[in-house]
Amino acid sequence: FYMTSNDGVKGSGDAVGSLFSLPNYPFRMGGHWIRTGSAFDPAMGFVRHLKKHPGGQSSGIHFSYAFDQPASTVLDDVSVGVEYSRYDLLDEGLYSDAVELKLLEVRTLGGDSFGLEVEFERKRLPEKFKIVDGVNLAAGDYRGTEFELEYRSSSKRPVFGELKLGYGDYYDGKAFKPGGSLSWRPSKHAQINLEADLTSADLPVGDFDVLTSSLGVRITPTTRLSFNSIVQYDNQSEQIGINNRFRYILKSGSDLFLVFNKGFEKE
Repeated sequence: FYMTSNDGVKGSGDAVGSLFSLPNYPFRMGGHWIRTGSAFDPAMGFVRHLKKHPGGQSSGIHFSYAFDQPASTVLDDVSVGVEYSRYDLLDEGLYSDAVELKLLEVRTLGGDSFGLEVEFERKRLPEKFKIVDGVNLAAGDYRGTEFELEYRSSSKRPVFGELKLGYGDYYDGKAFKPGGSLSWRPSKHAQINLEADLTSADLPVGDFDVLTSSLGVRITPTTRLSFNSIVQYDNQSEQIGINNRFRYILKSGSDLFLVFNKGFEKE
């Protein structure tokens, strides 16, 4: 894919990337590569960026394997997996990388799932970094481990959702990361999604809470035409980002997209 943005101050910027997915069963894999130019504006306040080092390159790959449970009257399958991701600055090289191990995911015949994951992450700050107002992190390498419990209810129901609880190292401190989503599908042609995530951090240099939230609407009047709209907000940048996308399937393997992004900042 290829995207452009135009800002009255920054000027024009672009982003280019590619994705691949092999959604087979029981073995699945996928990956991505995305490069954003130094002047690209995603119109989302909490999209990862460093003001002194604009632009970057994101890449990742993941694998998983599911063990079928044909003899069980409750379980559908049990799966394990691994994912590697990294983010590089255009001018400074590696900024962060992480290995995420899906130690266990249990899926029931009803479509619900329970999971336990552990993540080993490294972040390299090239210079002093203001993570939020009043909290500054010193330059250096930060390494840590985080554990996460996750529950997802079956999307076969009209109302379904997800709950996540994470805790672990966060730079040179600790953080508790709860999050969740709730979706309502009133008909096969429409769906409304509400999502929120909180990072409650306890660092030697200060404590803070970051809340990100989003409201999304998906409308599919026909099998060929769909419309997706999402509004996102976070309490630190106090920006509201709006993304609207129309998709029309011309024929199998050939799609037409029309995308409109807009960001609003509190003055």
